[in-house]
Amino acid sequence: MILAGFTELVAAIESAQIATTVHENGIVELALKTGEIVCLRWDGSIPVVQVVAALYTGVRPDYSTMVTQTVARLNHELPMPGLGFDEGGLIVYFRTVVPRSDRGLDLDQLDLALGLVVQTIQGVRPALEDAMGPIPSPQIALEAFRALQDIGAYMAA
Repeated sequence: MILAGFTELVAAIESAQIATTVHENGIVELALKTGEIVCLRWDGSIPVVQVVAALYTGVRPDYSTMVTQTVARLNHELPMPGLGFDEGGLIVYFRTVVPRSDRGLDLDQLDLALGLVVQTIQGVRPALEDAMGPIPSPQIALEAFRALQDIGAYMAA
């Protein structure tokens, strides 16, 4: 199924009985059945749907160098790299994109990408916990992510 726009994207997600929070700026938060919270952004000016998930918040400032090195090492090893570290907000996140054509977004491609994102997030958790300690719940990470800066800034083109 090809989704022609943001409204169709939200409708398809909701029809799959995935809990959502819709924002007016083309961002929808998904509470996946795996427990992960992932945000999607549909920006009509670029031919991709952006996917981002806050993984770890509250990184100690004195750990910044080590976290930067850990993120770089993990990205080198991952089949689907996309980890990032915001040194200002002290947040580790995962970000990737799903291409879309002039006709729209292929729902099967989005589903495949979300599965890979979840596998990647779950796969890097042990390494992040080894480096920084227990990871907060996805909901706590998302709330901190929102509080630090508008989530759209992390998804800017």
